[in-house]
Formats: sequence, structure tokens, C-alpha cells
Amino acid sequence: MNSEAWIGYSDKDIRELEKCDELLLSRILNCDRNTSNTHKYLELGVLPLRFVVMKRKLGFLHYLLKQDKESMVYKVLAATIADTRKNDFVFTCLKYLRVLKIEMTFGEIEKLSKRKFKKLLNEKTKTAAFMYLKEQQQKQKNIREIRYDKLSMQNYFFGRSVEVSRTIFRARGRCLNIKMQQRWRYDDVLCVGCKSKEESGEEMLKCKEFGEIKSKLKYDIFFENEEKQILVGNEMIKRLRERKKILEKNQ
Repeated sequence: MNSEAWIGYSDKDIRELEKCDELLLSRILNCDRNTSNTHKYLELGVLPLRFVVMKRKLGFLHYLLKQDKESMVYKVLAATIADTRKNDFVFTCLKYLRVLKIEMTFGEIEKLSKRKFKKLLNEKTKTAAFMYLKEQQQKQKNIREIRYDKLSMQNYFFGRSVEVSRTIFRARGRCLNIKMQQRWRYDDVLCVGCKSKEESGEEMLKCKEFGEIKSKLKYDIFFENEEKQILVGNEMIKRLRERKKILEKNQ
């Protein structure tokens, strides 16, 4: 991707590219396309593409500023700085510096070594992306209660089977294929097993029709306790299988 040299693109263009990324994430996680994109990013610790573009663009700016003052490349940059136009390279870089809260002039950026600027850029980009995703999270009821301290892949993805990781992901995002989490698929919200209570993740663990009830096992899926998440994930896999058998039997 040569995004560092792009000019004249709009936020709408970037959003269209992000949709491609989000579709890929949906396939990796094997989740419904209606699953919150914010949830995907926060659980996987992935930067939305808009922030990847910002980082690459500003990295390229630093590269250009470091060029020989007599080179054609530097002279073109200097001319653009002297006569900045809307949506040109310099205009876009200035906007991205504000978004990432990098309060430095081009001269100050030029004085930094490649290593130091790259470190600063990585930190600022990750922080800005995390704050943006946290703001989006608070607008979404299904994932609002999940606590995140930083943008990083959740521990349950490491050293676990794909099925367990995907199940925990869907449970945390309230996008399991059960009635209270995907109401549009069903005519009612009654549990497939007991047919008396609303079929939620919490109720699935308590319904005896899906297997032996483990009284000490709670639906502790939203908190950063990997051990409890794994226990709930494994149990939900078993119960979802039983649920599927009941549905097939009743067809």
C-alpha cells in the first residue's frame, strides 16, 4: 500500500477501504457482518486503516524533511509548504499531526532521528486510535461494559483453539447465534431449551436442557480474567451444540 503518497482522497474514500479490512476481520473471526467493527478492532488490538494511513503519511513527511536541501524532492516539499492548498500533501500532514496530537513544527520533526520519530509516531498513533475506538465503544450498548486499558490483542486469542477464541469473541460482543443477541433471526426470544425464559448468554449457562448446570460457573465473559473466559467459552461451545441438536430435532 503506497498510501504515504496519496493526495486528494476524502474521509469517505478511507471509510470505503476500511470496510474491506472489516470484512476480512469478519471472515477471520467467523462472525456475522453485523458484528460491531469497534469490537473487532478492540479485541484484536488492530488499528483502523485511517490511523495506518496517518502513520505512513507522517513517516513519509519525516523522510522528505531529511532530504538534501538542494534535492528536487526537498524543493518540491518546500514549495508545497510555502503555498499549501486544501487536501494537498502538506495540508493533510498538518491535519494528521493535529489528530495525533503531535504538537511539533516541521522544523522540530526534521531534527528528530528516524528511530525517535518512528517511536513517537507509533505511540501517538496507537493512543489516538485507542481513544477514538473507546469513544465509539461508548455509543454501542452491546459492548459498552467491556473494559479496555490499552489497544492490544486480548489474551484469550493466544494458545487457544480457533473455536474457543471465536466463541469468546462473539460472546463478549453479544453476537452469538442465540435469540436475545440476534433477534432479527427469530420470531420470538424464548429459549430453545426450556421455552420459558429469554434466551441470553447468561440463561444458556443455567438452562438444564443444554446439559448439566455448573452452579459456580458465571457468565464472566466481559472482564479481563482469561481463566474464567476460557471456562465460559468451552461451556458455551457444548451448549450451543446441544441447542443446535434441539433445533434440528424440532424441524
